[in-house]
Amino acid sequence: MEVQLSILHGHDANACIAVDGEIVAVLELERLLNQRHFHCPGPIEEFERFRRCWEGAIELLLAEAGNPPSIDLAVVLSRRPVSPILQEEQTWKWYQYGRSVESQNNYGEQTFRGLRGVVEDLVPVKRWQESNHHHSHAALGFFASPFRNALIVSFDGQGNDGFFNAYIGRRGRKEVTPLEELGLELGELYNYAGHFLPEVLSNTADPRVECELAVLSTEEIRQLDPSTECVDKIEVVRGFDGSQRCHDFACHMPIAGKLMGLAGTAPPNPMLVNLFKQYFRHGGPYAPNFSIPFVHDMYKLLGDRVATIASYEAESAAVATAAFDVTNVTRSHPMVGFEVQHVWAASLQHGFVQVVLEEIFQRLLPAAERILEAEGATLDGVVISGGCALNVPANFAVAEALVARARARARAADDDSNNGSSNNSHDPGPATTSRRPPRVFVPSAPDDSGLSVGALWAAGAVPRRPPVDTLRYAGFPLWDLFQLPEEVLARGARRATVDDVARRLVAGQIVGVARGRAEFGPRALGHRSLLAAATDRAMLARLNRLKRRQWYRPVAPMIAREDAARCFGPLWAELPRDAAATHCEKEACLSSPEEWEEAEEYQGHGLCYDGPVVESPHMSLAGKLTPWCAATFPAIRHFDGTARPQTVTAASEPWLHALLGKVRSLTGTAGVLINTSFNSRGKPILNTIEEALELLDEDGSELDAVLIEDWLFERGGKAKAASEEAGIGIAGSVSSVGLKLK
Repeated sequence: MEVQLSILHGHDANACIAVDGEIVAVLELERLLNQRHFHCPGPIEEFERFRRCWEGAIELLLAEAGNPPSIDLAVVLSRRPVSPILQEEQTWKWYQYGRSVESQNNYGEQTFRGLRGVVEDLVPVKRWQESNHHHSHAALGFFASPFRNALIVSFDGQGNDGFFNAYIGRRGRKEVTPLEELGLELGELYNYAGHFLPEVLSNTADPRVECELAVLSTEEIRQLDPSTECVDKIEVVRGFDGSQRCHDFACHMPIAGKLMGLAGTAPPNPMLVNLFKQYFRHGGPYAPNFSIPFVHDMYKLLGDRVATIASYEAESAAVATAAFDVTNVTRSHPMVGFEVQHVWAASLQHGFVQVVLEEIFQRLLPAAERILEAEGATLDGVVISGGCALNVPANFAVAEALVARARARARAADDDSNNGSSNNSHDPGPATTSRRPPRVFVPSAPDDSGLSVGALWAAGAVPRRPPVDTLRYAGFPLWDLFQLPEEVLARGARRATVDDVARRLVAGQIVGVARGRAEFGPRALGHRSLLAAATDRAMLARLNRLKRRQWYRPVAPMIAREDAARCFGPLWAELPRDAAATHCEKEACLSSPEEWEEAEEYQGHGLCYDGPVVESPHMSLAGKLTPWCAATFPAIRHFDGTARPQTVTAASEPWLHALLGKVRSLTGTAGVLINTSFNSRGKPILNTIEEALELLDEDGSELDAVLIEDWLFERGGKAKAASEEAGIGIAGSVSSVGLKLK
């Protein structure tokens, strides 16, 4: 038995401990310290804070593994630039705010030594190793997937080994090997373009005020509670339009997700889509002097010269010419109308998706298939990882395109067979021999919050079997779970069954749920979630008020996997192997005979299998809702008719699956609920009883009840319990039945 430890030091700092590659626990430090996207200072800047931070984290992980006498392998994410493009001094300085490659190498060495010192003061370590950024993203995605062989795409803002990297994963060899480094800097460019949209940039309800702290002086900010949002860096700088704006890292991390939500509020403009494709392809590392002038001039054009969307076409040549003129750039920009900004967001998103599809299907996928075919192997799927894997519309576009490609190949093979010809000239690549079309898999923590696990597996400590249904709940139990008996007594909480919770939800209540171990990754997947019925559109507004979010932010559905096809169409269907399935069985999978006929076409070409072609257990894909589902569950429908589901099975989460089944039986519709993260604005997903009950007790809160493990706390329960205790002695009645924690 070998015990392994792995650490990411940086934003979204995290660490994990494993035995023979099997993950025992993952600790995301933001959940421990209650600071979103927590960035621990380096050993050079603040050594004592660095030491305290990691010492406490490592002690918790060692305790989860039974306090082993030694660690066999410890892995740290490397900070040394190894990508050829990042080793170019000018490019590195562009992305690291003037720091040289040499200074970054020195910083990486100091961080490595600092972490080594902290860990070895607690437990002996036999061997240390470093892993690279994108290789770690790729290893996490592949070894957590069900695939034997896969193309892996990892892309985000930047890692020490590149920006947009492709790999081939081979489970039989337990390896992830590089395929190509593209150099496209999609993550940072996507995020940067969002800085021009006040509705995205603002962390307030008023888009004219970017940050709730922006009107304060630096001295006033210093006097705030250290946990207050934006206080971590306390730097307030002048914005492009002359207003004050907060320059805190934590405020800017959510920009990409908010931009993705805003993009669904308007149709894209084709001309702007093409311009943003230029931006993504020609900006970034290969032409750092291109990116900022391009976006500035596009935005200035919108504000100064564009009155209507139709007039974009007349200005396309002027935009393209001005964007390349880096000698005459105006750094100020006007605030254009909100409709124009919505089209800007939609066009940026569509440009992003098109570039991703072109790179995968024209370049990477054919190359991976050729290599695997030469080895006598077939490609089972595409793994998407890195921060850009949180772009759920792009993920679903890849999944759809994989199915369309497989169907086109199957039809072509049938035509060749019927014609008695072996000519396959119209097929762009090797024909697949698999019964199932390649699928898409996105891990539960594709962003940097999953890098410690990926780094461990990239170092060779891979699990014996794919942790498909276990890794997503590898976080820690509630930190103050020991306080639960006391809170139950103080507030008069009572045990609640699945039936109790389902009836409350169907009646229109919002219930916060904190059960079991926390989720691993940025999505709430039912263990730290706010749940609500999706049958009333007004519920979306209630939840956004509760979380103090902007009007355009969608909520995601949690859905029993057997109901997914009724809501998202035939690609999500669990089709029976038996071709003689009854019409009733077919209707249980799909919402119309037409959809069943489309699904049966996969069987006709040998492409169907006993499971859905598309799955989304981690809320990783945003599909189009069926008309029936959009009408039945209007609260989950985004403005563009899509939703980002979490599909739930009895194997992956029995309690949640039973809850969805009960909702189905009570409503006569489908096992669908709204699921959004259990946290307040600016804070990470909670992991304490104290914070859960504080949200319940807030004046004017929309939260109706909180379920902690199996104990239901109702709003106003504290006062009610005090009254009952004075009258009949609640403590005695509870002790008589016993209080057991899961």
